[in-house]
Amino acid sequence: MLDKAEVDHPAENPAIWEKVLRKLRAREMPPPERPRPDDATYDSVVAYLETALDQAAEAKPNPGRPSAYRLNRSQYANAIRDLIALEIDSALLLPADDSGYGFDNIGDVLTVSPMLLEKYISAAASISRLAAGDPSLSQTSVDYPIHPATVQTERENADLPVGSRGGIAIRHEFPLDAEYVIKVRLQRGKDATTIVGNSEQRELDIRLDGARLKLFTVNASDDDLEVRAAVKAG
Repeated sequence: MLDKAEVDHPAENPAIWEKVLRKLRAREMPPPERPRPDDATYDSVVAYLETALDQAAEAKPNPGRPSAYRLNRSQYANAIRDLIALEIDSALLLPADDSGYGFDNIGDVLTVSPMLLEKYISAAASISRLAAGDPSLSQTSVDYPIHPATVQTERENADLPVGSRGGIAIRHEFPLDAEYVIKVRLQRGKDATTIVGNSEQRELDIRLDGARLKLFTVNASDDDLEVRAAVKAG
């Protein structure tokens, strides 16, 4: 190979001269039975090859071929939101992504198995039904529980009104333009009659997209906390 590689132009055959460079650094060239230069000559040739190859690589960088890349489930959810303005919980539709070095967005790690492909197809079917709407959908209910040990003495997050105490902010996708029923069940004490933490009369506010649907005045044993609202899909 070296008879076809010109030492004056190592950039023309970088793969060959990279091998030569490694062998010179390790003092593996010339072969043991051949005359060998002194260390100064070794260092001079190594420095020359390193400089020439580095300059050539900098002038024409070759990062290699990128791996085929698929979206991880967080990126998939973001893409669905950006394309069709639909918020989905990708954790419910897709399995957890593999990770490498603590990251789950490395192309070499994000492989596609037959089972994962089936999950993506199933997710796409569910998302398309949500996006297009399906009048044949039967009535369903979704629960959003709050952990019983949650202390609700202050405003829980920025999605809730200023001055509020406790409560929960929920992101929910409504599949159709329809009338929906929103029910609130408050935690009961051991006697199953009184509401925990509600020794006095309080107000409970139910809002949709920031607009108030109903303001309840809740006593110690109230249980009829329900509101109906016509909601657009989305």
